[in-house]
Amino acid sequence: MTHLPPPPRSLGAADLAALGHLLPPTAQTMRRVLGDDATAILINQRAGVQLRIPLHRAANTAGAERWAALAYLIGDDATAAAAAQWGGGLLDVPLCQRLVAERRDRWLRARYDQLTSPHGARLSANAAIHQLAVALAHGGQPFTAREIEKALTRTDIGPDDVAPEPPSNQPQLWGDEEAAA
Repeated sequence: MTHLPPPPRSLGAADLAALGHLLPPTAQTMRRVLGDDATAILINQRAGVQLRIPLHRAANTAGAERWAALAYLIGDDATAAAAAQWGGGLLDVPLCQRLVAERRDRWLRARYDQLTSPHGARLSANAAIHQLAVALAHGGQPFTAREIEKALTRTDIGPDDVAPEPPSNQPQLWGDEEAAA
């Protein structure tokens, strides 16, 4: 029986570059401000966390500690960029569920093709789906056979296929007349 390694759990800069069209607006801003590497690190290690971004490297003791912790994670340059963009405020690191799901689905389709192709393992469809389910479970991403079958029928989501993000639930801080000024 073929042993299939699980899909990678961490996002990389290449994932953000290839699937950036699936990122929520906050993550797109993070890419622009921090770069792909720092953004990938934050999404991998702090997804769903609200980070308090310090204004300066040593404005006060708490800010200095936050700066050091963030710099340890993403580097001094990216921390300085974060401070310039969000300093003194909060950065909600998004989960990026659409991107994660699309990357997993692409992994499933590519591995399925390898497992069932004449040049690959030549497994039956059922055997290939079983191997995929085992690999996902081994990687801590359990998926049922039915979910795998659904993923196999989907096509890659390209930039032209992405619907705009739904409106934010946050209250609008400025009226239209103030935004136009």
